[in-house]
Amino acid sequence: MELVHVTPKNFNDYLPFMDAAVAEEIRTLAAELAGKKIAMINATAFGGGVAEKLHSLVPLLKDLGLAVDWWVMKGDYDFYQVTKQFHNRLQGQKGELTEEAVQIYLDYNRANAEQMKGWDYEIIVVHDPQPAALINYLPRNGWTAWIWRCHIDTSSPNPEYWNFLYDYIQQYDAVIFTACNFVKAGSRFNNLTLITPSIDPLSVKNIKLEPEQAKGIACRFGIDGNRPLITQISRFDPWKDPLGVIEVYKIVKKELPSVQLALVGSMATDDPEGWDY
Repeated sequence: MELVHVTPKNFNDYLPFMDAAVAEEIRTLAAELAGKKIAMINATAFGGGVAEKLHSLVPLLKDLGLAVDWWVMKGDYDFYQVTKQFHNRLQGQKGELTEEAVQIYLDYNRANAEQMKGWDYEIIVVHDPQPAALINYLPRNGWTAWIWRCHIDTSSPNPEYWNFLYDYIQQYDAVIFTACNFVKAGSRFNNLTLITPSIDPLSVKNIKLEPEQAKGIACRFGIDGNRPLITQISRFDPWKDPLGVIEVYKIVKKELPSVQLALVGSMATDDPEGWDY
């Protein structure tokens, strides 16, 4: 496990984006958790949407007075190849769950769990499938609450992969999904909760740029700010369908020869498939 250091944020900077009643509710909820130690666990500190959220969420929780640490599990290329299979197939991609894949997945969860022994966190939040089996290798002490946070659509998963992971998810005290229709029908969890998608309005990605600023930045990457542009901002994987975007570009190009295409994304350490695209 590796501890992630985050850049401090000030909750008060976000007050213009919310009603006073919402801000007060957030402060009240934070006060109820004062003194409790919280751990966030995921598979990468950079490149994916979960990491992006945690780089904002963790420092904001800290500013609200919570004792929050963010840990990234350790893995290698083989582990991330397997967990990307989980990521794809839990969203419905066909494919067999091999004994080798199961062994790699469990071995790395077991090894990371060994490094967690002796932790005194009262709340542990595990993000997505990669670290989901950690809970299986640590004794339940009766005072640590385990929460699994799912950021993907598992409404129509590959049955073999879902059935395997389901046994581990059911051990959690609570689970969080993005939307009710992302939960596989018939699933039974302890304390199912929904948290809808959100953005950080003050992150670098979301800061408003003047048109000339935007053109100047695009120009550095060979993009002509005076010509039409088709773009996709995302990770490179089948669920974002970058190949589909390229097909759209080809169609538009026939009618609008001046159009440009930009596929923009970052490479996450837990996503070797991205390099294939």
